[in-house]
Amino acid sequence: MKKTKQRQQSKRNIVARRSVADDTATSDDQNLVTKLESSVLALLRSRSPGTNCCPSEIPRRITSNESEWRALMPATREAAARLMEQGVLVITQKGAAVADPRNFKGPIRLKLVE
Repeated sequence: MKKTKQRQQSKRNIVARRSVADDTATSDDQNLVTKLESSVLALLRSRSPGTNCCPSEIPRRITSNESEWRALMPATREAAARLMEQGVLVITQKGAAVADPRNFKGPIRLKLVE
């Protein structure tokens, strides 16, 4: 039960950081997503060509605290979506590219465009 409460609090913290007036991300959110984009690219470029990664690897490199890295997952998925929209990487599920980088559920993998 403690982990569930921590996850709920983490989600509340992320939502609280959003701008209430127009529902756009704050500059801190944008800075975090930009940092995560760089981390995704650095991780994938350090691996063999064609290799993919689990998006959770990125926040886990930033912090080992489970509640902290889990709280970073929405921003990590946002970073991946932005990179996919830029044509830099592909988000896959069960080996196939997802059609809409902002509208999917379930486990995903990240892979650089070859």
